[in-house]
Amino acid sequence: MASLRNLQRASHRLHNLLEQSATTAAADVEVFEAIDIIVPDGLLIPDLVLVDAAAAEQATANT
Repeated sequence: MASLRNLQRASHRLHNLLEQSATTAAADVEVFEAIDIIVPDGLLIPDLVLVDAAAAEQATANT
């Protein structure tokens, strides 16, 4: 199993690559790290999420 430090390093690099690619492609998306997402089966905490920018604007926090 990869160490937490290696996982965080890989997640950070992937985040940067996704943002750069989205910018280059003029994609209307947002890249978020380590956020809570509620799905029909329950709560997930993924390392990264690529979200449509319009959907991200309409999202609300679940606190």
